[in-house]
Amino acid sequence: MRTALTIAGSDSSGGAGVQADIKTMTCNGVYAMSAITALTAQNTLGVTGILETLPAFLASQLDAVFADIFPDAVKIGMVSSEALIDVIATKLTQYHAVHIVIDPVMISTSGTRLLEDSAMTALTEKLFPLADLLTPNIPEAEMLAGMPINTSQDMITAAEKISRSYNCAVLCKGGHSKGAADDLLYQYGEYRWYKAARIDNSNTHGTGCTLSSAIASNLAKGFCIAEAVQYAKDYITAALRAELNLGKGNGPLRHDVTFSKNHAQDVRITNKPDEAAYFAANHIPYVVCLDEHIKEQTFPSGAYCVEKRSDADEGYLDRIYRRFMGMPWQITETPRLRIREITVDDVPRLYQLYDDESVTRYMEPLFPDPAQELEYTKEYIRNVYGFYGYGMWIIEEKESGRVIGRAGLESKEGFDGLEIGFMLGVDYQHKGYAYEACSAILKYGIEELGIDRYCAFVNKDNTASARLCERLGFTANGIERRDEMNFDQVMVEKEFVKYIYVHSEQKVQ
Repeated sequence: MRTALTIAGSDSSGGAGVQADIKTMTCNGVYAMSAITALTAQNTLGVTGILETLPAFLASQLDAVFADIFPDAVKIGMVSSEALIDVIATKLTQYHAVHIVIDPVMISTSGTRLLEDSAMTALTEKLFPLADLLTPNIPEAEMLAGMPINTSQDMITAAEKISRSYNCAVLCKGGHSKGAADDLLYQYGEYRWYKAARIDNSNTHGTGCTLSSAIASNLAKGFCIAEAVQYAKDYITAALRAELNLGKGNGPLRHDVTFSKNHAQDVRITNKPDEAAYFAANHIPYVVCLDEHIKEQTFPSGAYCVEKRSDADEGYLDRIYRRFMGMPWQITETPRLRIREITVDDVPRLYQLYDDESVTRYMEPLFPDPAQELEYTKEYIRNVYGFYGYGMWIIEEKESGRVIGRAGLESKEGFDGLEIGFMLGVDYQHKGYAYEACSAILKYGIEELGIDRYCAFVNKDNTASARLCERLGFTANGIERRDEMNFDQVMVEKEFVKYIYVHSEQKVQ
């Protein structure tokens, strides 16, 4: 299960802060953890008291979390003092935290500044540069960009300034604007609008906390930032439309609005292209049943197909739901490594590993151009991700959160089993990681997929991989020659030693 950490204050009424974050993360399919920056006495009418956490105790909370259950994403809410900001920045750097979403709570709804100058400086100089995504509202974006925001173009200009200042993505929230509540995502020099009609609901306590926590949850599950924002927007829209009405003032949201104990009930089955298009447009998981008379029709990308409705049993539908929610992320793990599905955000990090000739000599990237690899990965995630049980995976070092290699299982024509493949970056090749990862993958294939036969193809000059195969229990089974196109678009012949592994009574350690 994927995990997320919230670093924020407590809200005794449960509508905002850590309580809202934990509910949001849980209802978005991740395991929630917390480090509390302050205790508050508050309800839907307002805040009547604040007791700030001691910096040393906040550091102890963060140490306890990171040393035991490493979070796959971190959401940071209101942090009111320079000392606490220093602790958070130090610990996130120390533990190489990943997928950091910061909700920069700097200005109250009435327009009052909530931070002293020293805390504001610490926030912008120490914490913001660590973020993957900042989620300011319009008053906060005006302060960070140093400009007024009155138009859509102003939002774009301000988001670009903030993104360039802190080298991160920026989601400028339009809830304070007049008219529609459109949000703007600025990332990598490009922008994207998330259009939404304003919902007539005065109970909006905790919307900022909820949105940023939902985004962090989706990042933890492997979605790229743009997708994480879209699914988070869908979630908070549904939570607002549920119109929960509690308390005498600005009430909370209905956080459990999308929670379902039976995932299969959330999957639709259709044989109508128009209906499938509706499901796709509204992010509803669905299956296309390919009846004989509709096999030639075109359906939106990402649909799963069955030949007849009886094939779509509850287990099949549950896998589709999990794929749709990003839940089939982790494949397996070891004490030091996590082997998980690949995401779009992993592609640039993978290409850094291919910079060394000792890596590309035996395993080249799928494409010479990272942009091609990126498009291929997007298509893979849309159509295959986490469904068949095998495919393209990432090897991730648990302690650092770094991508250190790739691995995978795939069907091999003419072989009644699966082919195993892997690559490790040069800095990780002499730590026993290769044996650890491959052993775990074989165990997963045998115990989870029920497949007993595996093959591997090793370049005849790759003595290290040959030794690894032998140590894993593979036996050499002849030479195979392949004609492959290199990066210069020249066909070259390569020789590989074919290794076979057959599981019987032996156990994979």
